[in-house]
Amino acid sequence: MSLDFTNFQTTAIPNYRKIKGGSSILSSITSENQELEIIVRVNEDNYVPGGVNLRNRLSPCLFTGTTYSAELHNLDNDPRVASVSLSQRLRTIG
Repeated sequence: MSLDFTNFQTTAIPNYRKIKGGSSILSSITSENQELEIIVRVNEDNYVPGGVNLRNRLSPCLFTGTTYSAELHNLDNDPRVASVSLSQRLRTIG
C-alpha cells in the first residue's frame, strides 16, 4: 500500500514567543486580515499597542481586544507587551 501526498499541503506556524493559544488556533488563521479576539497583558499601565482595538480593560495591565492576524508579529516584538492569548470560541452544550 502506498500513500498519495499529491494534494498534501503544510502550513508553517510562526514561532511566536509571546503569542499563546496553541498550534490548533494558530493554524486556523487563514489570512493576514482575519480578525482575532485576544487577551493582552502589558508591562505599562493603560498601554494599548497599535493595531489593537480595546474591548474591555480588566486591570491597568490586562485587557481584551481585537486585532488582525497581520499584527501578531508586531505584538510579539513589542517590548511593552508581556503576552497575548488568542481567544477561541467554545461550543455550548444544549
